[in-house]
Amino acid sequence: MKRTWFILLLCIQALGITARSNKELYKTLDSLISCYDKLTAEKEQRINSIKQSMGNITLTPEQTYDLNIRLYDEYMAYRFDSAYYYINKNVTALRGTADHQRFAASAIRMAHILSVSGLFGRVHNLLGEINPDSLNDEQKIAYYNQQSELNLYRSEMAQYTDYFTEYIQQAQYYRQLIIQIAPQNSQDYVFNQATYISELGDNDKAIEMLESNLLQLQEGTRDYSIATSTLAYFYRKKGEINQQEHYLLLSAISDERGAIRENNSLRSLAEILMERGDNDEA
Repeated sequence: MKRTWFILLLCIQALGITARSNKELYKTLDSLISCYDKLTAEKEQRINSIKQSMGNITLTPEQTYDLNIRLYDEYMAYRFDSAYYYINKNVTALRGTADHQRFAASAIRMAHILSVSGLFGRVHNLLGEINPDSLNDEQKIAYYNQQSELNLYRSEMAQYTDYFTEYIQQAQYYRQLIIQIAPQNSQDYVFNQATYISELGDNDKAIEMLESNLLQLQEGTRDYSIATSTLAYFYRKKGEINQQEHYLLLSAISDERGAIRENNSLRSLAEILMERGDNDEA
């Protein structure tokens, strides 16, 4: 019973923020931007506490691996050069060893950093070092997600060329692989199913799936930020600019609250405001 009430409270809270008007959401976003230094300091304090917790002991290779993963996860979407530094330690230490599972887990994380940096050739080569047949389902999903992301970024750089459709089709292929093995109530399944059917033209169903799933996600997390920015993209495809702006606001608020520095949603909001003539706010 207690768990039921807790879940209900989370749903009410989630509905509360998503139901707010865009004007109210802009006020929240402005307030969070004004707290940038405080939110950044809290993030740095959390990272420093992780480092200090291991600072006075001699770590085993396994503990060093785990620490590098934890620091990567904290730095990823916050400070890419630091995220790369720690995950590269794992990749370098494990490359060529018999521990293919942990090498793959680190290489997949590094591939994300390289993809965002536009180093697509290096990503292709790195992922080529991984044998997906040797991975469990959870790792396969991470591997397929990264392959899909790589092709999505490639497609963005290849617009108006003959390669665009090829990269989109490759991204769709890997989404299908995820859909086949991911649990149907998981974030990986819902997100890939929604993006897959949206690409096929069914944006209404894709929106329905992500909006329902949003109640299970926590604001201030990267999953929430990605889900809301993707909803904004779906609404843009439908030409519903007010709803696009609404979900961009939710995504940007989540980014600021979680000290997530992938500022695509803020930039997109600025573009909308510029088109509206609100240059100062932009």
